[in-house]
Amino acid sequence: EALVNSWVKIDADNMVTAIVPHCEMGQGANSTIAQMLADEMDVNWENVRVMDAPADGNYVSHHAARLFVGPGTLPDKPNQVGFMEPTYDGIFTQLGKLASAYITGGSSSVRSTGQNGMRIAGAAAREMLVAAAADEWGVPADEIVTENATLTHAKSGKSAAYAKFAAAAAEQDLPRAP
Repeated sequence: EALVNSWVKIDADNMVTAIVPHCEMGQGANSTIAQMLADEMDVNWENVRVMDAPADGNYVSHHAARLFVGPGTLPDKPNQVGFMEPTYDGIFTQLGKLASAYITGGSSSVRSTGQNGMRIAGAAAREMLVAAAADEWGVPADEIVTENATLTHAKSGKSAAYAKFAAAAAEQDLPRAP
């Protein structure tokens, strides 16, 4: 399997794993967050699973901390990138690590990690997979379409599962505003 970015793994069987830093307590947050990932990546729901994030400090709920502590710092819409965004992310990540902020509560999982984390991670992973396929196939990235965890370039007749390009995608820099 390849860890494409911190929230997304793809294994050799083309299964996509959403790494979720919240507890499932019957409210459906893990399913909803994974569905958000599937939508952004063009993956069938049957090909998605959820994994609890490891409690190693790298998966603190900094999006949830921002929602409660600094709501004025949240982007107005997904994928909005302002010049202060990297600073806010860094500040709230460090605050989350200091407080060991693995937060699940206040109906914040979907609004915070789902909207401001998982959707963006899914869009980034999809963009990285397309770029990896375009590079290997020698075609423009904007001619590659994604559907059902498959990349297709109609003009050349080439098509492959995400799993084929997961390792190459993982080697790329993350897109700044997917």
